Amino acid sequence: MSETGYFFNEFHNKITIEGKIEAITGIHIGASDNSFEPMTVNSIVVKDGNKNPFIPGSTIKGVMRSYLERILSIPEINKDTSKVNICTANDTCISRITKNNELKEEYNKAKKDGSESFATFLNNNTCTVCKIFGTGDNSSKVLFRDMKVVKNSFLNCEIRSGISIDRDLNITNDGALFEVEIVPSGTQFEFMMIAENLTNNQWECLKYALKALEKGDIDIGGMRSRGLGQVKLTGLDGNEASAKYVNRKNFKNYIMEPDKLKQISFSEIIIEG
Repeated sequence: MSETGYFFNEFHNKITIEGKIEAITGIHIGASDNSFEPMTVNSIVVKDGNKNPFIPGSTIKGVMRSYLERILSIPEINKDTSKVNICTANDTCISRITKNNELKEEYNKAKKDGSESFATFLNNNTCTVCKIFGTGDNSSKVLFRDMKVVKNSFLNCEIRSGISIDRDLNITNDGALFEVEIVPSGTQFEFMMIAENLTNNQWECLKYALKALEKGDIDIGGMRSRGLGQVKLTGLDGNEASAKYVNRKNFKNYIMEPDKLKQISFSEIIIEG
C-alpha cells in the first residue's frame, strides 16, 4: 500500500491498544479557571464528575504527535519508515497551506472539483504525521480515550507550594507564593488507543511514539521544567497491556464473536496491503 493510504469510505483495519499509564513523577494537567467550586489552591487538576483526576485523550494525542514530528526528521528513523514525508521539513503539507500560495490555489481548485477530487488532493498533499493524527480537512486515524484513574492506585491529590523569583533582583516577588494541585507519583490511568485504516508504514511510525511512551520519554501536563509530568505506558509486549488487530479477513468474527478475538502482543501486528 502506498503512503497515500486508505480512504475512509472502506474498512481495512483496526488496531486497539490497551494498558495503563503510570505517573512516574507527580503530574499536573490543569483544569479550567471557570470553576464554581471555591478552591484554596491557585491551579487545580482536571477532574471528572466524581472528583477523580483523569487524563484527557487530547493530552496524550498532542504530545505523541509532537514527539513523532520531531523524531521522524532523524535520518535513520526516516529510512526505517520508508522515507516518510515530514510537514515541518517543507511547506508542501496542507497543514502549512498559508505559507504556500501555489498549494493554496490547488487546494481551492480541488475543493471546487468535488469530493472525490478533493479527497485525492488531501491524500497526495498531507504529510505522514498529519495523515495519522488528522488536520482541519482530514480526519484523524487514531483516537485516545479519556483515561480514568485506576481507583486502587489513587487516594488524594497533593498540594505543592512555590514562589515566584524576580530574576533581576534575585529576590521573592511580593505576593509570589502559589499552590498547585498535583496527581501523585504511582497513580495509574486506564489507557486505550484505537487506530483505523493505517498503512503498515504509518503503523511503523506510530510504534515509535508508543515505545517512547513505554520508556517514559514522553512527558505530559504542565510544570515539566519543575520536575513534573513523567509517565510511562506499562508493558506493550507484556501482560499489563493488550493489543487487538482486526482486518477484512477476521472482521465478521470480530463483530459476531468479539470475545473470541485473539489478543496479541504489540510487536506481532503487521498490516498487510
